[in-house]
Amino acid sequence: MKRIELAIALAFALIELSTASFAQDSQPVPADNSAVNARDRDPNAVTADRQSNNQSDVELTREIARRFNQFYGKPAPVFPEPQPLLTPAAKLPGTDGRKMSKSYGNTVMLTDPEPVVRQKLRTMVTDPARVRRNDPGNPDVCPVGDLHKIFSTEETMAKVNEGCRSAGIGCIECKGWAADALVQVLQPMQDRRKKYEDNPRLAWDILEAGSAAAGKVADATMKDVRASMGMSLEFEPGRKQ
Repeated sequence: MKRIELAIALAFALIELSTASFAQDSQPVPADNSAVNARDRDPNAVTADRQSNNQSDVELTREIARRFNQFYGKPAPVFPEPQPLLTPAAKLPGTDGRKMSKSYGNTVMLTDPEPVVRQKLRTMVTDPARVRRNDPGNPDVCPVGDLHKIFSTEETMAKVNEGCRSAGIGCIECKGWAADALVQVLQPMQDRRKKYEDNPRLAWDILEAGSAAAGKVADATMKDVRASMGMSLEFEPGRKQ
């Protein structure tokens, strides 16, 4: 089969698998994650053992893997079912209290200089029950408190919990501590970024090396895919191409 025909066939197969997955209920995930370890693949293989970010994207990938294995995964599954790979804090609160998103315009950018970070946090929403300075607050329902849980030290968190709940500190002071912690995280990133901004070729070399390495592993994965589907890139005498 010619390369273009194979590409078209694979594309239609993936479309069929992804659309069919919405017509049937999802299969339960094995408690021991046996599907993830199917065929003892290299953990770096391009088979989506782990995915991060949007969990709906992960679930769609899981559905496609299940459907593909259902049709072609004999005697052993071809694709493992990916598992979410999340940090302890799956979402960051934005300055308006919603999840941080550029579409909401509530972000603190990785490239924001310290004055911008402090200005953004200064206007961040807080516990709605804390209307006046002497009103006690609750860091557990405050977006600024959520930032502290992610970025601040245990010592700072202890001061936040004590000061906020007793109204011993105001929201401005609390936001300042959060800004201190955030700047400490962002500054080293920005320092490392500057090297690549000054010499973009370094970043390009990393991308090229990564692409070449991923391509080799992806080729091996696609070899398994074609074998399971009975497809080949080579001429096979006596077989209708």
